[in-house]
Amino acid sequence: MNALTGKFIQVEVRKITASAAEKLLEKNHKNRKPRKSHIQHLARQMSKGRWKLSPQPIVITKSGNLVDGQHRLIAVVESGATIEVLVAIIPDESQQEIFTVLDQGAARSVADILHEDRRIILPINFLLRAGIGINKASPEDVQILLNSEMGSLLRILHNEIKPSSKTWKHTAFRAAFCVAVLSNSVSKEKAISAYKSLNENALTDWPKVFAALYRQLNELERPIITSGRSLDNDFFIRGLFAFLHFNKPTKSIRITPSFKEDAKNMVQSVLEDLGAARA
Repeated sequence: MNALTGKFIQVEVRKITASAAEKLLEKNHKNRKPRKSHIQHLARQMSKGRWKLSPQPIVITKSGNLVDGQHRLIAVVESGATIEVLVAIIPDESQQEIFTVLDQGAARSVADILHEDRRIILPINFLLRAGIGINKASPEDVQILLNSEMGSLLRILHNEIKPSSKTWKHTAFRAAFCVAVLSNSVSKEKAISAYKSLNENALTDWPKVFAALYRQLNELERPIITSGRSLDNDFFIRGLFAFLHFNKPTKSIRITPSFKEDAKNMVQSVLEDLGAARA
């Protein structure tokens, strides 16, 4: 075991098994309440072999008190994986002093990590979360779709069409556009042409179904579902309906249970074809 010993802190790399993690967690007394969703996210990454050794250590005192790293250790126990981590060992008398300065940096978003505009990332996040149940998509999850035709479509929206209306630039509406094209329900050229019309022309020049969509989302006195965790999101489900029917003189949008089921299957099929991993 290699160790770098300083005046106050000893740092070493360890392999942590589930039993070793349980041992460290026995002295986890003063940390915040564990966040189940974050543990599930970490356990999923470990199970898929995505865990990487990083400079961010698990921190313990010389007597074994756990100061930082409970979520990682609980995830090791839940996944049954063995991971390699940096462990920092601090003097017992420094525990409170060091605890007060941990985790003070701003968290990086997936967009930050992948160096992409968040308007390109967010529709992908929506589809992974609402479509196949990945509550917290990792950079690896997002990168798969970013490198696919879905990423290309979203870059066209962002770099060429540049929608300005809050309706047409909505995350879930962008996701609907991608699903309509990638399911081969409408050609890429026709869908892009329709999107450009929405962005550049007056409402009277839009395909009738999009005019109906706009009124349903903005003018009617009815509750709108805007959940980012459900395909029932009105910007998505009604937007998808509009893209699938924009060549027809449809003046109203009525979402039936069978259409919702078809939409769900469509999303799952698109994501599967693009190589997205389920939760």
